[in-house]
Amino acid sequence: MKNRLGLKILFIGMSAYMAWLVFATASVSSLAEVEMTPWFRTTLIDFYLNTTVLAAWVIYKERTLMAKTLWILGFVMTGAVATCLYVFVQLCALKPGESLDKVVLANRK
Repeated sequence: MKNRLGLKILFIGMSAYMAWLVFATASVSSLAEVEMTPWFRTTLIDFYLNTTVLAAWVIYKERTLMAKTLWILGFVMTGAVATCLYVFVQLCALKPGESLDKVVLANRK
């Protein structure tokens, strides 16, 4: 499937971009200096609600407690960096001819 390569490039690119963006921002600004505005508070709540959804997906999808724990910690600590990396890893695990459904659904065989 040709679109798999495009999806892999998209997700690893987004992960790399977010990692660079966080590093670049941290090099010129401190998180301790952030003003707690209503929008910042809303963004934090949005982030953690999305992280909860992703954690539920990983708990459903992953088999081992170690994988579940590490991915969820990655989501909490790095946000989109780990999220995009997770999808990239799932895409890379697909065998030729397998449906993209396997990226989303648990493999219980």
